Formats: sequence, C-alpha cells, structure tokens
Amino acid sequence: MASLISKMDQSLEGYVERSGEQQSMILTHSDTMSDRIMLGLDLGGTKMLGLVTDERGQVFVRRRKPTAAFGNEAVRDVVLDILRELFQAAAGIDGELAGIAIGAPGYVDTATGIVLDATNLGVRGLPLGEVVSQAFGLPVVVVHDVKAAALGEARFGAGRGGNHLAFLNVGTGIAVGLVLGGRIYEGASGRAGEVGHVVMQRSGPLCNCGLRGCLEALASGPAVARSARDAIGRGRHSTMIELVDGVLDRLTAETVAEAARQGDGLALELIGEAAGYLGLAIAGLVNVLDLQHVVVGGGLAQMGALLLDRIAAAAADYILQDYKDEVSIVPSMLGANAGILGAVAALADDERARSEWR
Repeated sequence: MASLISKMDQSLEGYVERSGEQQSMILTHSDTMSDRIMLGLDLGGTKMLGLVTDERGQVFVRRRKPTAAFGNEAVRDVVLDILRELFQAAAGIDGELAGIAIGAPGYVDTATGIVLDATNLGVRGLPLGEVVSQAFGLPVVVVHDVKAAALGEARFGAGRGGNHLAFLNVGTGIAVGLVLGGRIYEGASGRAGEVGHVVMQRSGPLCNCGLRGCLEALASGPAVARSARDAIGRGRHSTMIELVDGVLDRLTAETVAEAARQGDGLALELIGEAAGYLGLAIAGLVNVLDLQHVVVGGGLAQMGALLLDRIAAAAADYILQDYKDEVSIVPSMLGANAGILGAVAALADDERARSEWR
C-alpha cells in the first residue's frame, strides 16, 4: 500500500514570513507576468493579510496588519484602509487591475458578498462585497476563508492539479473546505464544511455548539489543551507543568506540542488521541467523496509530522482499500496565503463565468 503521506517542500520561492504588525515586500517568482492583477485580502479575527497577485498565484506585494476592530463599521473601515494601501502598491505593477478577492470568517453568503455572521469580529450582515466594490469600482468576491483555502491549495498548493480536495483547518475550531469537480462546494445554504460538529463520541465532552462529543470538542487546539490540564489535575505526571511554570491555566496546545517534541509521554498520548479522531474524520470524507487530496492546515497543523504522521496512520485504518493508493494526506503548502489565493481563484472563475454569458 502506498503511503498516504506525501512529503512536500512547504517553502514557496520568494515567500518570506516575518513578525510585526505591518510588512510589505515585492516577490518575484518568475520573469513572466499575467496581465491581470488582483488584490487579495484574508480577514482574520486578529490580523489581516493582503496581497497583490495575479491569476496564477504569483505574489508581488504582501502586507499584514492587526485587525484591531470589532463591529460592522470598524471592520469595514480597516478593510478599506488596507485595500487602499494595496491599491496604491498595485499602481507600480504592469497589468490590468481586474478585481478584489476577500476571504472572511464566519457565515458568508458568497452570492451576495455579505458576511452574515462573524462572531469573533462582531460582524453581522455586513455587505462587504458591495461596500468594497463601490469604493474601488472593481468586481469583488467574498468567500468563506476555509473554503477559499481549499481552492487555493487545489489551484496553487499541495493539491495542485487535483479537482477533488478537502482542506481540513485544525485550530481553535475545526472546519473543512471542499473542492469538488474543481469548484468550491457550498452546500444548499452555503454552510457546507462543519466537520468539526460531526459527533465522534456520543457521550463525549460538551461542545460550544451544544452537542456532545463533536470532533471539535475532542481534537481542536483548545480541546487538546483542556485534556492536558484535566489529566495533570488528576495527578498525571508531565513536563508540561514545568513549561508553564506551574500555572496550569497557562497550558495551551502549543505547550502540549513542545512537550511532545521533548518526548513527554502524556503529551504524545494526547496528540495521538486527537490525531486518531482527525484521521477517522478524514477517512469518512475520503470514503464518501472519493477525494484525491486531503490538505491539513491551521494552527494545530504547525506541529508538523508530529501530528500529520499520526493522522495519516489513523486514517489508513478506516479508508476503503480501493481509495488508499489514490489519496494523499499532506500539509498545507501555502500557509497563510492559501485563503487569499483561493479567493483570487474564485474571483477569476467568476469573471470567466460572466464573460461566457456576455
């Protein structure tokens, strides 16, 4: 049986990640350019990442700022501010500025460009697509960030060349973005992807959604940290308590990961348990959807092989034999850029579709 894990080079030529509130750089990936330039924005709860890019995912300018906003008006204003900076930067690049692509969290109506509910931003019913289009006089698409990341990885990243892909985002929450037949799958009401609320353990811990034993309540970053605190509180020995200077409330998923790298038995056990649930969920997706690639990203995925190897091993136990040689389980290749580049791809698809109707 072929290995389900494909070892990939996770670095992008010309890609640089730096800390700090704002950054800008010109990235040159090749001497050839598309003549259609687009602005891309990933609207996060704590930071915004903006790009000037082309349809092929070639990045020319990259900027990052803290979101530092809460509520419809504040979020609207900070989005317009960073887009103005990107707009000015794009003026120095050859090519037609063709549109603006935004990846947003929460419940997003892609058809209307409205962010219906993004709790972490305090946003409800923000017509972001209309606001941005009126401000810049350009076509705008607004896509759910995890769904956009799936398309980004399918077109430019770890699943490049594949038309059937799932992007599993594992962090504070767990969600999946699906690309089926080369297109983002939205579902009947645009809410497809809540794999984090598939019940894995009927009498398991209470989830924020009100159900018990959800995948998110068992394998997300906060869930792993909670399990570690509970186990130590019951008397399990672990070096994790030393890493947080004896203050159990400071223990996070990052603490668990660091302890696991140092060989801590409890930390390795907890990561194995979380990986087991994630692998089971991935197997279900593969068996139902006949996927080519499952890309794992998000904060918890930064554990790297420590988590990914265990996920793939767990998934292999439950994926149907006929699919095992056909699917790869791989880490995100695009990282923070995945959602933006996917939104840009969605905008390009939308533009092509409209041109076919003209």
